[in-house]
Amino acid sequence: MNIRIAAVAGSVLLSVGFSVVAAPYTLPAWSFTGSGFGSYNGSSANPSQLYMTITGPSSGPTSESAYATSSADVLIITSNTTYTLTFFADLFGPAGGSYGLLANGVGVAGTYLSTFDPWTNYSASFTTSGASDSRVGTPLRAQFGMGASFMGGGNLTVTNIALDVSPVLPKLTILRTNNSTVRLSWSTNFNWYSLESASNVTDSIWLTVTNVPSSSGSELVVDFELLLPDQRVFRLRQP
Repeated sequence: MNIRIAAVAGSVLLSVGFSVVAAPYTLPAWSFTGSGFGSYNGSSANPSQLYMTITGPSSGPTSESAYATSSADVLIITSNTTYTLTFFADLFGPAGGSYGLLANGVGVAGTYLSTFDPWTNYSASFTTSGASDSRVGTPLRAQFGMGASFMGGGNLTVTNIALDVSPVLPKLTILRTNNSTVRLSWSTNFNWYSLESASNVTDSIWLTVTNVPSSSGSELVVDFELLLPDQRVFRLRQP
């Protein structure tokens, strides 16, 4: 007897999981702020580029800080999603620079800009897990920063600023445990997905698998017994 097992999500047959193309997201305008005992200036012709200058104080020991921050919340962070900020930047002069993505005003991805590598391609990203992730439901903003100490200063030019948003989809794995039983598993990060089965991929009738999933580490596991001879396909469906 021939038993064919397949895993599907939506209407796509899965063998190793989904490949999802990131979608670009429109950024709002930039808002420029600063503080300290020097001076700063910022301008932006459109959200994909900005220019900042900073001058440190003429007497020390004091400093000046400046920021270009999304003027409004870019979006509300959702579960199981990857957010990636990319851009080209050139930082010149004795000044520090940084960049990052902020969740509810707190940095969650990013690092410092280099003064030694002109016109460098940078990237910052983070991926949320399930609904219990503390970042889920909070506003996302992007930010660039500069700092200069006594007699310091510099220029920062940033171009091709883009934010990509890519949903992370679950991967359904199947393991044959004996001639008539298979074990299906998927990440606990997707615990609200329903496991369904049908006789073939094109079947219009999909039935919910009533077996209650058990937890095994970071996986949800369901053991499913086939009636022989039988052919089953399975999918995870988001209600």
